[in-house]
Amino acid sequence: MTTARHYSLAFLTIPDVGPLEAIRVAAVAGYQMVGLRMLPATTEEKPYPLLSCNKLLQEVATALNDHGIQIGDLEIIRLSPDLDTRAFIPFFERAQFLNAQHLTVISDDPVETRAIESFGRLCEAAAPFGLTINLEPIPWTQVRNVIEAARIIEASNQSNAGILIDAFHFYRGGSRLEQLLTVSPKRFKVFQICDGPADFDPTPTTIRHMARTARYIPGQGELDLTSLITALPTTAIVSVEVPNQQLIRHCSPLERATQALEAAQQVCALQPVPLPT
Repeated sequence: MTTARHYSLAFLTIPDVGPLEAIRVAAVAGYQMVGLRMLPATTEEKPYPLLSCNKLLQEVATALNDHGIQIGDLEIIRLSPDLDTRAFIPFFERAQFLNAQHLTVISDDPVETRAIESFGRLCEAAAPFGLTINLEPIPWTQVRNVIEAARIIEASNQSNAGILIDAFHFYRGGSRLEQLLTVSPKRFKVFQICDGPADFDPTPTTIRHMARTARYIPGQGELDLTSLITALPTTAIVSVEVPNQQLIRHCSPLERATQALEAAQQVCALQPVPLPT
């Protein structure tokens, strides 16, 4: 018996719409889940009203229920050198209100021992709310690849610690497929699928620019998505994340979401689905 995959419409695939429209688009396109953003990922972003507006929070909860959509993941917490876990309690409370299970975290802390301590405290603070804290390796952050992420989550010794694998960042950050085998499958809760060229300019600014504006729809690039998908448990949520300014200019949010989902499903069907571990 195999496990049916669950697909989530990532925030960055349709960043030009609000959360209520994102939920509607996800439902119409055929997703089971949607990813939403509560905290800014960059200094260029403005605060997101979902963290501060109670009326919007209730409307989002109602829309999720009405459309039969769940939260795939909520974004995004940055591990800073002076991290205060108490500051994220409102985030955790609102995540729990939306029945979310997964939060995404990236690291800005260059001192690994301190990052481990901060990550552990964050997991402890989130646990009473039923939340998993998923650390995402990104080439231009302080946790660049699977090995670095695995060291932090294992050293934190928290049962609700996970690693979020992003296909683009996986290959750009120098991670290797065999490294995934050194990590317990239970740590992989969310997998972000997209595509891109195999050859790339390794400078961080160039990688960052493409990651945020020019990723490919799954199957339209040269990344070895089939092997990556095979190496991850089928229970991992497939978050379809395709930030692409060209698509934003020429396709509606629904068209983008639908194209990306159909492509992701085709890629995931290219190999036998392994039994859940």
